[in-house]
Amino acid sequence: STGSYLAVKYLGDIHIYEAAGLIDTEDGGLAILGTTYVTGLLGRICLFKLSKAELEAFVGLQ
Repeated sequence: STGSYLAVKYLGDIHIYEAAGLIDTEDGGLAILGTTYVTGLLGRICLFKLSKAELEAFVGLQ
């Protein structure tokens, strides 16, 4: 292990998201829970789900 990034994936759109937690899903994917702020004031929970196929393609295993 070199400590360098294997890949970078941007999630979301124009809002800034802060990851709060990660969990493996039953289908081999990854769920990412986080928060974002709409207009800088209104806190919102966000959830991103990446499938096993998306993760494999992301790190170059497919």
